[in-house]
Amino acid sequence: KSLREKESEIEVMLSQGMTGLGMDITLNEMFEYYISHKKHKGKPLAENTVFNYRVMYDKNVKNSIHGNMRISDIRKANITDFYEGLQERGISYGTISFFQKLLSSVFNMALENEMTQSNPTKRALDVVAGTHKRREALTQKQQEEFLSYLYKQDRDMYRKVAFLLGTMCRVSEFAGLTWDDIDMKGRIITIDYQLQYKKFDDDEPKYRINATKNTHTRKIPMSDDVYEVLCELRKYYFILRKDYCVDGKTDFVFYSKTGTLLNIG
Repeated sequence: KSLREKESEIEVMLSQGMTGLGMDITLNEMFEYYISHKKHKGKPLAENTVFNYRVMYDKNVKNSIHGNMRISDIRKANITDFYEGLQERGISYGTISFFQKLLSSVFNMALENEMTQSNPTKRALDVVAGTHKRREALTQKQQEEFLSYLYKQDRDMYRKVAFLLGTMCRVSEFAGLTWDDIDMKGRIITIDYQLQYKKFDDDEPKYRINATKNTHTRKIPMSDDVYEVLCELRKYYFILRKDYCVDGKTDFVFYSKTGTLLNIG
């Protein structure tokens, strides 16, 4: 049966209050059901989140022995075997942790809907050696020294880094910023979408405008440094601007050194 047919069977079963323990639901089928039905604060998963989950899952799980196992047959030993296999292939601890969170959520949904009797991912990550790398933020002095260096050595990079440090926006939001999002008089930057460059629906890679990660509109006040960067860019607007249009968005603020749109995954 196709995944769509199996999903329909599951929906009918749940609507009638039936248990799914007797169904031959594989991990692959349960994953598809999960990303189609998972809600976050009452809303479906964001398109970009679904895309990232699917890419990672398809690459590492879909065609594996584990992906084609029935979820009711999967035990903790199977999950730890999968993680150890990833580690042997040189996959980082952070990526394995990602699979722990994803598979735990998939099995939790199955458990809540009585499609399995337990969640085999519980404490499965304990067998994997490694820790999350601690990220150290730059101190104020380090930021100032870094910006001072860039200002003298690479003015284009200085403007980009100064803007990012001054707004703390995500790089995909930064890449998609247009002049329509900037109120120079009120010194306010509006963030409500992001620009991404990747493969969508198995087509060739392309640019696309997507909602931000939390889908909320943010209003960011300009610091003096950010205001000066934007004033400088606006001064050379007619020299720097390029005729790009992505999903109706034009007049982008930042470009690569070669004049193309910024390539952010």
